[in-house]
Amino acid sequence: MGAKYTVMTIRHHEGFALWPSTHPGAFHAGLAPMRRDLIGEYVTAVRDAGLRVGLYYSPMSWRYPGYYDVTGANCLPNTWGYTTDPAHKENARIMKNEVYQQVKELMTQYGQIDDIYWDGGWLGQHGSDSNSAYSETDSATGRPSA
Repeated sequence: MGAKYTVMTIRHHEGFALWPSTHPGAFHAGLAPMRRDLIGEYVTAVRDAGLRVGLYYSPMSWRYPGYYDVTGANCLPNTWGYTTDPAHKENARIMKNEVYQQVKELMTQYGQIDDIYWDGGWLGQHGSDSNSAYSETDSATGRPSA
């Protein structure tokens, strides 16, 4: 049919990963009863067919309401009924760490990944997070607060 690549959804908004992730809180296919690495099987099949490997990953997870309330102080009205909770700040940090660990796993355990599709913003669309730590910004200086 002329395809040159395929793309598989490997984790969507419900947070279920299709490979055995090593993050302690991860919800993944390596757990019973599946006990499988569906990404490994997919990558092997795609490469054997001579196609480029594409992965679709969603950084958000509905399992972590802190995605929408990263400071634990302002959970705006939302469809899911989340209310503000100071624990959300830690919850957001845990989810972010899970994302970093899982992306590292994907990029180091399966050989070359030709395309990755990243679905969604970062921590409730509060911008990028290049230094591995969500931090609030001091309004006077514009710098991350301690």
